[in-house]
Amino acid sequence: MTKSLEQLEDECRIAYKQHIPAINKYEKTFEETKKALKTLSIDADEKIIFCTEFIAGSASYGQFIVTNRQCIISKPRLTRLEVEYYHFDKIRSVKIKKSIMKSLVQIHLDAGKDIEFTHLKCDKVVNVINKAINDYKYPKVKKIEKEEVKATDEQDPISEIERLGSLFEKKLITEEEFNLLKNKVINGL
Repeated sequence: MTKSLEQLEDECRIAYKQHIPAINKYEKTFEETKKALKTLSIDADEKIIFCTEFIAGSASYGQFIVTNRQCIISKPRLTRLEVEYYHFDKIRSVKIKKSIMKSLVQIHLDAGKDIEFTHLKCDKVVNVINKAINDYKYPKVKKIEKEEVKATDEQDPISEIERLGSLFEKKLITEEEFNLLKNKVINGL
């Protein structure tokens, strides 16, 4: 199931406003955004976290949207809008390319293709993209409750270390937490 145009518009407006004035210069009417959003297809469970315009040509602007899973670029062509979707799994790196005339946001893909676009606040755009990719690839995991840790003291040590290993493999605890809890079990012998 995909988001409706109204949902996309509302989420983009909120995401756009969150970055005023750091990245986006002013609150706009979203009339141009509505045209771009009509061509997008975003899953209902995806969250739009960033929306901005970029310079797509001498007299045109494109839309750049970041969700919690992908980057979306919508740019005008002669008779239509062209939309490109780049899932975070396919993005190798995101950097700034500086030159004398202008700076570019560069998105390097696994396929060897690079996407570049001009933005007045390239450094901040790159930071937002990299944070979104990092949050996607390394989601925050639930911390172990104190009751669970207390219960570990009451179990036999080998079973407890195996249980902790299982939690670590499932990425429910970090390597640091695993080592800390494992050492606690071993020191309690």
